Amino acid sequence: MSRVELLDAGSEGTVTYKFKVRLKYANANNVVHGGAYGVLFGTLPTKPSLPGERLLTFPDMFTTTALGPISRPGYWEFQGGVTRNLNISYLRGIPLNSTVLFRSRVIQHGKTAALIYGEALSEDGKKVYATAEHHKINVPMPPEHKAIRVKWDDVMDQKMKKASTPQGKL
Repeated sequence: MSRVELLDAGSEGTVTYKFKVRLKYANANNVVHGGAYGVLFGTLPTKPSLPGERLLTFPDMFTTTALGPISRPGYWEFQGGVTRNLNISYLRGIPLNSTVLFRSRVIQHGKTAALIYGEALSEDGKKVYATAEHHKINVPMPPEHKAIRVKWDDVMDQKMKKASTPQGKL
């Protein structure tokens, strides 16, 4: 497994990732360092890949990418905006070399702000390692970024086109 795999992304604003904990995220006790949770739950901007595709980038934005499926031109299109507040509750240590699921869902989204809930779970989903409440503020996309496209953009364009096509008369 590469570092991160996107397992699912729902149109209602949900994402699930699988992540392998490596040494660089661990503290001296061989569990994930508390500061690493902040990195895992909410930093570095990239768009999610397609479900089943392996990401080769840094494990990023396990909460923010939940905004991806609800974004559209002019609405939450620039990498999920910026973090206003990120509250993390550490419930138990994640052991080194564990495989962890990160599940996130958008609780509320509007023109200027969004709230996303995230959790880090054992691979079988039975243990909750941490939870996160991530408040985001929307920012406009810089024009030079609109020219950059990834596979996800093509999928979303097709869905938007299909949704706006009239079904015809019976």
